[in-house]
Formats: sequence, C-alpha cells, structure tokens
Amino acid sequence: QTPLESTSLVLTAGKIDRRQSFYTFLLKYSSWVECRKLYENQAVDWVKHQLKEKGVDISRKGALLLVQQVGTSMWNLANEIEKLLTFSWGKDKLDLDDVTGVVGLSRQFNTWEFTDAVANKNLKNALTIMSRLLEEGQSPVGLIVNLSQRIFLLTEIRAMLNKGMNHNEVIKSMGLNFYFGKLYVNQAVKFTDRELELAVGILLKADFYIKTGRMDSNMVITLVVYGLTQAESKKTFITQI
Repeated sequence: QTPLESTSLVLTAGKIDRRQSFYTFLLKYSSWVECRKLYENQAVDWVKHQLKEKGVDISRKGALLLVQQVGTSMWNLANEIEKLLTFSWGKDKLDLDDVTGVVGLSRQFNTWEFTDAVANKNLKNALTIMSRLLEEGQSPVGLIVNLSQRIFLLTEIRAMLNKGMNHNEVIKSMGLNFYFGKLYVNQAVKFTDRELELAVGILLKADFYIKTGRMDSNMVITLVVYGLTQAESKKTFITQI
C-alpha cells in the first residue's frame, strides 16, 4: 500500500487464483498485465507480421504450416523465422515449399492436446500427436489413463445435459473454468450416450490388453484412437481384441 518510491518490484506467475485475498490485494495495489498464450490463428497473423517487417511476404498457408509444426510459442516461432530467412536469403515471398524445406518437426506436444484431439474426433491430429508423444517416451498406459479421464468427464457432462441442464449450469455445477468448461461441453455433445458407453468399454479392454501383454501397446493405443474418433471403428476394435 505504501511502497518505497525508489524500488520497482516485478512479480511473475504462471497461474494465480484471484479468489485468494492475497492476489485480490496485490492486483488492487499494483499495475498488472495478463499474457495469454496465442491461439493458432493469432500466431499465424504474428508470423506474417514479423516477416513483413523484415520485407518478406509469406502465404497464409505457409505461415499456418510453420505454426502447426512449431507451435504458438513466440520464442520458438522467432527462432524458426530467423532460420527460414537465413535459408531463403534473397527471396521476398515465401510459400509452403520454403517452410517444408527449412522448418523441421520441432513442436513438442503434450498429453492434453492429445486427449483434446481425440475428444474432438480429429483422427488426423490425434494420430500425429500420439506418434510424437510415443517417440518422446510417453507410456501408452499413461495415454490410456489420460483418455479415460477425459471420456469419464464427457460422460458426466453428457448425463447432466440429458437431465435438461444448460451449458452454463453444467459448467457451474462441475466447478470448471468457463473457457475449458465450454470446450468440454462442446466435446460432450459430439458423442451419443451409446458412443460414450462404447468408449469406456474400449478403454477398459485396451488397459487390460496392454497390462497383460496380449497385444503390442503401440498397436493398442492406435486402435483406441481409431475407435474413439470414428464410430464405425469401435465395434471392429472390440471384436478384434
């Protein structure tokens, strides 16, 4: 409340709980800024802007590919932009081929992105992220656990929606962050009750077959991804194993 005028105190935090009295007090008596991670479309615009400032134009498809391969971290994108400029010296316009030839698959994915891709029924992204996670040493059993947690969450949300609760009521009842709550609710409505029932069965069998060694674990997790993202694959997966 009465800081020393000759002192500048800078505090940083990855995440805070504004409901706590300390943070309420701190924000009231300080200047603060929230630096959110860029969304993919914002990162694409940022890439185009950074290159334009250096006198180079890049197609939107080229910028999108760069972001998809590197991620939305501005630090990582800046490094890849410098690499792109170095290897494309003298060119004032860049496209998909330039990005493909220079930028490697340097993005590091996390398990949340994997479960999110599956919950959105995005087979292509789910398989891509799964392969990268397995290459990085992630355990198939661990991925099964993460998928189970998401499917159980969506099942609970679906049950509330079936009772007539609206989206906001579900989010509030479960104590979810509004942004993520909205995301989870939108994913829940993509599954029918029967699909969620089958999904639980797939995950239970997958866990059993991995732990008992009856099937290669990488094959099991691949079949699980197919089963959860494509309705026609669910019955095939269950009958085959």
